[in-house]
Amino acid sequence: VGKYLEPFSLSLEKLQEVSAQLQKDMTRGLGKHTHHRASVKMLPTFVRATPDGTVAMVNDTVGTMMSCGYWDRSCEIGMIIGTGTNACYMEEMKNVKRVEGEDGRMCINTEWGGFGDDGSLGDILTEFDKVVDKTSINPGVHIFEKMISGMYLGEVVRLVLIKLTEEKLLFKGEASAALLTPGKFETRFISEIEEPDSGLENAQQILTKLNLKWDLVDACVVRLVCDTISSRSARLCAAALATIANRIRLNRGLDYLKTTVGVDGTVYRKHPK
Repeated sequence: VGKYLEPFSLSLEKLQEVSAQLQKDMTRGLGKHTHHRASVKMLPTFVRATPDGTVAMVNDTVGTMMSCGYWDRSCEIGMIIGTGTNACYMEEMKNVKRVEGEDGRMCINTEWGGFGDDGSLGDILTEFDKVVDKTSINPGVHIFEKMISGMYLGEVVRLVLIKLTEEKLLFKGEASAALLTPGKFETRFISEIEEPDSGLENAQQILTKLNLKWDLVDACVVRLVCDTISSRSARLCAAALATIANRIRLNRGLDYLKTTVGVDGTVYRKHPK
């Protein structure tokens, strides 16, 4: 089992490489002449400060930062981990080359779901990620999002479970029609199976619902698969968030940055960890 799960375990060194690549792509996205070929689009929002009660039409990520900022003025980053994933943050105006003006700050909608669309994450994509991408409605697009967000996590788990079944490491080598059907292993199952107290029982109920002949070892392995895939999602989010926080810190010439991150989204809300 470990052989198939190992590619999902990203070392600190690998996560630092991911972070360095994202930093480069963010700089490219902010550039006046490089923006058009950036996979991380870094869209100016024209929101210049966290709110004082003024209402503006913004996307969900910027809205998350602003609603958090209403209660906590140190909130300068917004992050969504739900059906999709995205982040925004307050960037120095002098770095936003596509907008006139040098003074103050502007909220940038990173559109980081597109990170990796240029192939830069190829070395951390597993065989299962490649299938999820190829069979999605938008192949080759939103590669980072497909490794992290709720729309895809259940499908990654399903593909791993099929592989382990084919290798006779699960369910005595017998898959069910439900397990072989795309979309049948829902992302919410991952949250239910990873519940600290009732997870194993939930796993057994879900496997029964999927018409699988399971034993206790199967249920434990399924729980391990869910934990491995959701942990990778969390680590990639953390690496990307650290990239943004470090960027703000360096922009201001600080040794340490104290800030607040506003977070929302179904995966963030519902996952037990």
